[in-house]
Amino acid sequence: MQQFQTLIDSMPVKCQSFSTKASTWHKYRNSGGELAQIFHGLFCGKESLELSRGDLFTIAKEAGLKKLLIAVILWGYPRGMRGNHFDNIAKNIDSIAELLSEAKQGVDDWKSHSSKLNAFSGLGLSTYSKFLYFLNVDVNGSKALILDDRIIKTVRKGAFQELSSISNLRMHNAISNYPKYLKTIDDIGATLNVSRENIEMFLFEFGLNLKR
Repeated sequence: MQQFQTLIDSMPVKCQSFSTKASTWHKYRNSGGELAQIFHGLFCGKESLELSRGDLFTIAKEAGLKKLLIAVILWGYPRGMRGNHFDNIAKNIDSIAELLSEAKQGVDDWKSHSSKLNAFSGLGLSTYSKFLYFLNVDVNGSKALILDDRIIKTVRKGAFQELSSISNLRMHNAISNYPKYLKTIDDIGATLNVSRENIEMFLFEFGLNLKR
Protein backbone atom coordinates (compact mmCIF):
# COMPACT_ATOMS: atom_id res chain seq x y z
CA MET A 1 0.00 0.00 0.00
CA GLN A 2 3.06 2.20 0.43
CA GLN A 3 3.19 2.99 -3.30
CA PHE A 4 -0.28 4.54 -3.04
CA GLN A 5 0.55 6.70 -0.02
CA THR A 6 0.14 9.98 -1.90
CA LEU A 7 -3.18 8.90 -3.38
CA ILE A 8 -4.46 7.71 0.00
CA ASP A 9 -3.41 10.94 1.67
CA SER A 10 -5.33 12.99 -0.91
CA MET A 11 -8.62 11.07 -0.74
CA PRO A 12 -11.47 13.64 -0.50
CA VAL A 13 -13.17 11.79 2.34
CA LYS A 14 -15.58 14.46 3.56
CA CYS A 15 -16.69 15.14 -0.03
CA GLN A 16 -17.61 11.55 -0.91
CA SER A 17 -21.29 11.78 -1.77
CA PHE A 18 -24.17 9.74 -3.14
CA SER A 19 -27.53 10.84 -4.52
CA THR A 20 -30.84 9.17 -3.85
CA LYS A 21 -34.27 9.75 -5.37
CA ALA A 22 -37.30 10.67 -3.30
CA SER A 23 -39.31 8.09 -5.24
CA THR A 24 -37.10 5.31 -3.86
CA TRP A 25 -38.39 6.12 -0.39
CA HIS A 26 -41.96 7.04 -1.38
CA LYS A 27 -43.50 4.45 0.93
CA TYR A 28 -41.82 5.92 3.99
CA ARG A 29 -42.16 9.57 3.05
CA ASN A 30 -45.92 9.07 3.04
CA SER A 31 -46.17 6.78 6.04
CA GLY A 32 -47.08 9.51 8.50
CA GLY A 33 -45.57 10.09 11.91
CA GLU A 34 -42.00 10.88 12.89
CA LEU A 35 -40.39 8.81 10.13
CA ALA A 36 -42.20 10.73 7.40
CA GLN A 37 -41.24 14.01 9.08
CA ILE A 38 -37.59 13.02 8.99
CA PHE A 39 -37.77 12.16 5.29
CA HIS A 40 -39.52 15.42 4.46
CA GLY A 41 -36.98 17.33 6.51
CA LEU A 42 -34.13 15.77 4.55
CA PHE A 43 -35.59 16.04 1.04
CA CYS A 44 -37.22 19.46 1.60
CA GLY A 45 -39.66 18.83 -1.23
CA LYS A 46 -36.95 18.01 -3.78
CA GLU A 47 -36.99 15.01 -6.11
CA SER A 48 -33.49 13.93 -5.15
CA LEU A 49 -31.03 14.38 -2.32
CA GLU A 50 -27.24 14.36 -2.39
CA LEU A 51 -25.47 13.66 0.87
CA SER A 52 -21.74 13.71 1.57
CA ARG A 53 -19.79 12.36 4.49
CA GLY A 54 -19.32 15.95 5.58
CA ASP A 55 -23.09 16.47 5.60
CA LEU A 56 -23.56 13.39 7.76
CA PHE A 57 -20.99 14.52 10.30
CA THR A 58 -22.85 17.84 10.50
CA ILE A 59 -26.16 16.04 11.04
CA ALA A 60 -24.52 13.92 13.73
CA LYS A 61 -23.53 17.08 15.59
CA GLU A 62 -26.69 19.12 15.08
CA ALA A 63 -29.62 16.70 14.81
CA GLY A 64 -31.11 13.78 16.70
CA LEU A 65 -29.95 10.21 16.35
CA LYS A 66 -32.98 9.06 14.39
CA LYS A 67 -32.46 11.70 11.72
CA LEU A 68 -28.82 10.63 11.45
CA LEU A 69 -29.80 6.97 11.10
CA ILE A 70 -32.11 7.74 8.19
CA ALA A 71 -29.59 10.09 6.55
CA VAL A 72 -26.81 7.48 6.79
CA ILE A 73 -29.04 4.87 5.18
CA LEU A 74 -29.92 7.27 2.35
CA TRP A 75 -26.19 7.87 1.80
CA GLY A 76 -25.13 4.25 2.14
CA TYR A 77 -28.02 2.70 0.22
CA PRO A 78 -29.13 5.32 -2.33
CA ARG A 79 -31.05 2.73 -4.35
CA GLY A 80 -32.78 1.37 -1.27
CA MET A 81 -31.99 -1.53 1.03
CA ARG A 82 -32.53 -5.16 0.11
CA GLY A 83 -35.67 -7.02 1.09
CA ASN A 84 -37.34 -5.84 4.27
CA HIS A 85 -34.16 -4.54 5.88
CA PHE A 86 -35.29 -0.94 6.05
CA ASP A 87 -38.78 -1.91 7.24
CA ASN A 88 -37.21 -3.82 10.11
CA ILE A 89 -34.84 -1.00 10.97
CA ALA A 90 -37.68 1.54 10.86
CA LYS A 91 -39.76 -0.59 13.23
CA ASN A 92 -36.88 -0.70 15.70
CA ILE A 93 -35.49 2.79 15.20
CA ASP A 94 -36.13 3.86 18.80
CA SER A 95 -34.27 0.84 20.20
CA ILE A 96 -31.42 1.23 17.69
CA ALA A 97 -31.09 4.91 18.58
CA GLU A 98 -30.98 3.92 22.25
CA LEU A 99 -28.18 1.42 21.55
CA LEU A 100 -26.22 4.06 19.65
CA SER A 101 -26.73 6.57 22.45
CA GLU A 102 -25.07 4.03 24.70
CA ALA A 103 -22.29 3.46 22.14
CA LYS A 104 -21.51 7.18 21.99
CA GLN A 105 -20.11 6.88 25.50
CA GLY A 106 -17.54 4.43 24.14
CA VAL A 107 -17.61 0.68 23.58
CA ASP A 108 -15.09 -1.11 25.78
CA ASP A 109 -16.58 -4.58 25.35
CA TRP A 110 -17.35 -5.02 21.66
CA LYS A 111 -18.40 -8.65 22.04
CA SER A 112 -21.10 -7.73 24.53
CA HIS A 113 -22.22 -4.64 22.64
CA SER A 114 -22.36 -6.29 19.22
CA SER A 115 -24.40 -9.21 20.58
CA LYS A 116 -27.28 -6.76 20.98
CA LEU A 117 -27.46 -6.40 17.19
CA ASN A 118 -29.04 -9.85 17.03
CA ALA A 119 -32.29 -8.28 18.21
CA PHE A 120 -32.58 -6.22 15.03
CA SER A 121 -33.27 -8.16 11.84
CA GLY A 122 -31.78 -6.43 8.82
CA LEU A 123 -29.17 -4.49 10.80
CA GLY A 124 -25.76 -5.93 9.97
CA LEU A 125 -22.26 -4.61 10.53
CA SER A 126 -22.17 -2.95 7.11
CA THR A 127 -24.92 -0.59 8.27
CA TYR A 128 -24.12 -0.43 11.97
CA SER A 129 -20.45 0.42 11.38
CA LYS A 130 -21.61 3.39 9.32
CA PHE A 131 -23.65 4.63 12.27
CA LEU A 132 -20.69 4.17 14.61
CA TYR A 133 -18.32 5.92 12.21
CA PHE A 134 -20.41 9.05 11.81
CA LEU A 135 -20.91 9.21 15.57
CA ASN A 136 -17.14 8.99 16.05
CA VAL A 137 -17.52 6.09 18.48
CA ASP A 138 -14.55 4.50 20.25
CA VAL A 139 -14.55 0.72 19.91
CA ASN A 140 -12.06 -1.16 22.08
CA GLY A 141 -9.70 1.81 21.94
CA SER A 142 -9.99 2.59 18.21
CA LYS A 143 -12.24 5.04 16.40
CA ALA A 144 -14.98 3.32 14.41
CA LEU A 145 -14.64 2.95 10.64
CA ILE A 146 -16.98 1.62 7.99
CA LEU A 147 -16.64 -2.08 7.24
CA ASP A 148 -18.89 -3.25 4.43
CA ASP A 149 -18.99 -6.07 1.92
CA ARG A 150 -16.86 -4.20 -0.62
CA ILE A 151 -14.03 -3.69 1.85
CA ILE A 152 -14.27 -7.31 2.97
CA LYS A 153 -13.94 -8.38 -0.68
CA THR A 154 -10.86 -6.16 -0.98
CA VAL A 155 -9.28 -7.85 2.04
CA ARG A 156 -10.21 -11.25 0.63
CA LYS A 157 -8.56 -10.40 -2.70
CA GLY A 158 -5.21 -10.31 -0.90
CA ALA A 159 -3.68 -7.51 -2.95
CA PHE A 160 -2.24 -5.65 0.04
CA GLN A 161 0.28 -7.28 2.36
CA GLU A 162 -0.61 -4.76 5.05
CA LEU A 163 -4.00 -6.45 5.42
CA SER A 164 -2.59 -9.95 5.87
CA SER A 165 -3.40 -10.00 9.59
CA ILE A 166 -7.12 -9.95 8.72
CA SER A 167 -6.92 -12.10 5.58
CA ASN A 168 -9.57 -14.44 7.01
CA LEU A 169 -12.12 -11.61 7.23
CA ARG A 170 -15.48 -12.64 5.77
CA MET A 171 -19.07 -11.49 6.13
CA HIS A 172 -19.88 -14.31 8.55
CA ASN A 173 -17.08 -13.36 10.96
CA ALA A 174 -16.89 -9.60 10.35
CA ILE A 175 -18.57 -8.65 13.62
CA SER A 176 -16.17 -10.63 15.79
CA ASN A 177 -13.18 -9.34 13.80
CA TYR A 178 -14.27 -5.70 13.72
CA PRO A 179 -11.88 -4.53 16.50
CA LYS A 180 -9.00 -6.33 14.75
CA TYR A 181 -9.92 -4.58 11.49
CA LEU A 182 -9.84 -1.21 13.26
CA LYS A 183 -6.47 -1.96 14.86
CA THR A 184 -5.06 -3.06 11.49
CA ILE A 185 -6.13 0.20 9.86
CA ASP A 186 -4.72 2.10 12.86
CA ASP A 187 -1.34 0.47 12.29
CA ILE A 188 -1.36 1.12 8.53
CA GLY A 189 -2.27 4.76 9.12
CA ALA A 190 0.60 5.17 11.56
CA THR A 191 3.06 3.50 9.17
CA LEU A 192 2.01 5.52 6.12
CA ASN A 193 1.31 8.70 8.10
CA VAL A 194 -2.18 9.02 6.62
CA SER A 195 -5.65 9.31 8.08
CA ARG A 196 -7.40 6.06 8.93
CA GLU A 197 -10.61 7.10 7.19
CA ASN A 198 -8.58 7.88 4.06
CA ILE A 199 -7.41 4.27 4.05
CA GLU A 200 -10.96 3.01 4.43
CA MET A 201 -12.16 5.14 1.51
CA PHE A 202 -9.17 4.07 -0.60
CA LEU A 203 -9.99 0.41 0.02
CA PHE A 204 -13.64 1.03 -0.89
CA GLU A 205 -12.96 3.04 -4.04
CA PHE A 206 -9.87 1.32 -5.43
CA GLY A 207 -9.27 -1.92 -3.57
CA LEU A 208 -11.05 -4.16 -6.06
CA ASN A 209 -9.79 -2.33 -9.13
CA LEU A 210 -6.03 -2.25 -8.71
CA LYS A 211 -3.55 -4.76 -10.10
CA ARG A 212 0.05 -4.36 -9.10
